[in-house]
Amino acid sequence: DAAFDELIKMGLGNASQLLYSGCSAGGLTAYIHADYVADKMAAVNSDMITLVLADAMYDLPESNVDGYPQFPLRMQFLVDYMNVTDSGNVDDDCLNDKSEDDRWQCFYGAIMAPYVQTPMFILNSKYDTWQQNAILNIPCDGDITTCGDDDKKAFVDYGRKMLDSLQNNLPDRHSAFVSNCPQHCQTGGNVWVTESIDSVAMGDAVTTWWNAAIENGGKVEKGVVHVDLSDEILDEGNTC
Repeated sequence: DAAFDELIKMGLGNASQLLYSGCSAGGLTAYIHADYVADKMAAVNSDMITLVLADAMYDLPESNVDGYPQFPLRMQFLVDYMNVTDSGNVDDDCLNDKSEDDRWQCFYGAIMAPYVQTPMFILNSKYDTWQQNAILNIPCDGDITTCGDDDKKAFVDYGRKMLDSLQNNLPDRHSAFVSNCPQHCQTGGNVWVTESIDSVAMGDAVTTWWNAAIENGGKVEKGVVHVDLSDEILDEGNTC
């Protein structure tokens, strides 16, 4: 609140358009706080259009390659330790849909996305290199292409689960660009212009989404989802 209050004093409240975005931990924040930020801005300026871009962190509450819930246990401890589910910082609908023991799942992008009402663009890799290590516990020196067949299969299976989640749970108001190029944060790099799905570059997909949403007053009735449906794990020498 303090940061936004200061930005509003500096003129943010006079803006006509706002893109609330972040990557990695900031991407998770975009999922969690999207509607809060949109409501706060609307209270200051009812004409302001707020849209959201979440770069990375469309993550799943999955166990690692050994079947151990490594990252879920860490997230559960963090959420319980910080008592965040009782602080008003997490979507009430998500919390109400979960049992008391499962409310920590509302800190996963894939779980939160259906609850976000503000139109959002999800930018993620099906083979997210951070999720490769933190969730699946597949180190391979950060390069999945050097891993053994079993680890590659586990990564491909995880990518399929991510794709299934997107296809079955993503509301029409959201859009997405999910490639097979092993990456984590993707905004600001060369992949913005070099990475494409079905001849649509990542940057062009985001720009088209933004322009259409702005033209429609911030409303998105039917978003566009660009997804690489193959299981191929690309590398820098291919089409990343």
